[in-house]
Amino acid sequence: MHAVRKKLMTGELHKQENKFPIFGLHAKTMVIDDSITVIGTFNLDPRSANLNTECITIIQSKNVSQKVLIGINEEFKPENSWEITNTFNPDSEVNKLKRIKTWTRKIIPKEIL
Repeated sequence: MHAVRKKLMTGELHKQENKFPIFGLHAKTMVIDDSITVIGTFNLDPRSANLNTECITIIQSKNVSQKVLIGINEEFKPENSWEITNTFNPDSEVNKLKRIKTWTRKIIPKEIL
């Protein structure tokens, strides 16, 4: 796991359990005109549109936007990105039980899950 991703995704609970996540809850963040920061959880899919658990925050502050851009630019560096090659795909790190759960969600209606 890359250093920045590990720092962002690991906290006290993970230290106590002595294991590190492969994936984590994430927000969608953007900066508009270097002065408006938008942070939310909405995905562009029907599930997000139908659930009322999605949220968004809009912050009009050049100071906040500049700090968010510093973080975005750090995370966009190649060493902090998932790298998929002919010999490695991070999806291969997912265990078989999680793969089965994900596959069943494709064929079982979400209403009965």
